[in-house]
Amino acid sequence: MNIGVYGNTPEASVGKWIPAGDANCDSTVTALDLFLIRNLIGKNFATADNWKADVNQDGLINVMDLIKLRNELGSKCN
Repeated sequence: MNIGVYGNTPEASVGKWIPAGDANCDSTVTALDLFLIRNLIGKNFATADNWKADVNQDGLINVMDLIKLRNELGSKCN
């Protein structure tokens, strides 16, 4: 059973590590991810692929996610 933050999502069974803040799943955290998450502020994180925008995993998409993402800029998939 796939449980946890990414439970019941396609990423739950993938062996590839997704960096926190990689909203577009290109394996690198870039300014594009910042823009994507900025556009999702205030939206429901549980809808569609919005869960990727909840970078700090607190159940909300807000400015705190942008701050965490800023700290992750340049992170790449291992």
